[in-house]
Amino acid sequence: MIYVIAIPLALFMINSGGFRTTADTKMYLDAWQVIEGGSIDQWRTPVYPAFLGAIEAAFGELRIETIRDGNDIYDVIVSGPESSTATGHAVVVLQYVALMFAIFYFYKVAKRLARWQWLAGALTLVFTLAVMASGCNHALLSEALSVYGIVFLVDAFLGVVSGKRWSVVGLLLWSIFLVFLRPALAFVPCCVGFMGLCLLLSKGYRQVAVRLIVAGAVTLLLMLGYCLQFKSQYGVFSMSSIGVVNDYAILLEQGVLDASEVEREDMREDVINQQKLVKSMKENWFGKRMVDKYGVQAVNELVQQVSAQHRPQLMGNIPARFCNAMQGDLMWSVLNSAVPVIDFQKSHGIKLWIEFLLIVLYALFVIYLLCKKRLLTVGGIVLAFMVMLLISNWIVVLLGAVNEYSRLLHAGIPLLLLPLASISSHICSSENNADL
Repeated sequence: MIYVIAIPLALFMINSGGFRTTADTKMYLDAWQVIEGGSIDQWRTPVYPAFLGAIEAAFGELRIETIRDGNDIYDVIVSGPESSTATGHAVVVLQYVALMFAIFYFYKVAKRLARWQWLAGALTLVFTLAVMASGCNHALLSEALSVYGIVFLVDAFLGVVSGKRWSVVGLLLWSIFLVFLRPALAFVPCCVGFMGLCLLLSKGYRQVAVRLIVAGAVTLLLMLGYCLQFKSQYGVFSMSSIGVVNDYAILLEQGVLDASEVEREDMREDVINQQKLVKSMKENWFGKRMVDKYGVQAVNELVQQVSAQHRPQLMGNIPARFCNAMQGDLMWSVLNSAVPVIDFQKSHGIKLWIEFLLIVLYALFVIYLLCKKRLLTVGGIVLAFMVMLLISNWIVVLLGAVNEYSRLLHAGIPLLLLPLASISSHICSSENNADL
């Protein structure tokens, strides 16, 4: 029934929404050229560049030019033959196809967890409309696939906890997919493995625990191998240089990057110039420019040095960063005023503090179930896993992001809705969720 609404709406959005590119899109396309050459790209992990590369192979090259003014502000234009436009639209269509699969699996999970079938349908409808309103399918960015990957991950996790032996393969594959799609989701295998360690204490779930630990450990080993290869090529133990760029931007933004502490004279001059500009910039690429000029290893050494010297101040600034994040829009959108719900959000000041409050309530409910010894059910375990993912995502974004909190938290959309299905069963069941 959801598809009666979802498919016509998707066709309308595809026809009217077009596609959006940013400087990040060009980085994905450039990354695929590096990966095709047999090397690791320093900016992007391979999943989304490979996705775009495969579509380019089928529909033609997507040419994107970035135009930079003197302050490092980028504008992005699509250039080249008409095939560039066709390729951009092909990406949008395929991301909508992925949404159709995600709708099916979202409903499957919600129906399994929810007390009432109508609630599963309602949550699926809200999920569908929220994703479409954000317009993430129209952006040639990894945000859309990260949302759908989370849905598939939770479905596989539910399968493992329910005793389906081969679901562990899906859990492993989706964990790997998410980590190599967006390194910011590196907490996923940690959460999977941690849930396994916790379940080792329960006799009834020890086989499940072993499978979760194996899935988490294999993913972490692949990450370790990738990081070691990255270090051998670029001199920094990381999955990409984006983390170094963000850390540099945080130091610059918070005013702790003192030019007098920079040992290299050429770097010191750049830092002084950037300090003059940073206050007037709505978005900065200063860190990327430094990495391009001096290499990620040199910039990382500078970041580590300054961070160590100013750690108390940086830690003291975390509450201010948290308050700043609370003022971000609840929903990220690339379509802006083209979607009425985004207009409503902006005009009524609907902010991220609502999401944070919801996570707190979810966490308190998990603690309540734990205290009442009602957490060790399929629904309770899946609920705890989803809440852990939500909290981890917030921690990573708060500590490592520079603004854009709404976009970086976008992958958590399914995790905000699916817990309501599990909670409904726990609240209404008089048999401690034995039916789950």
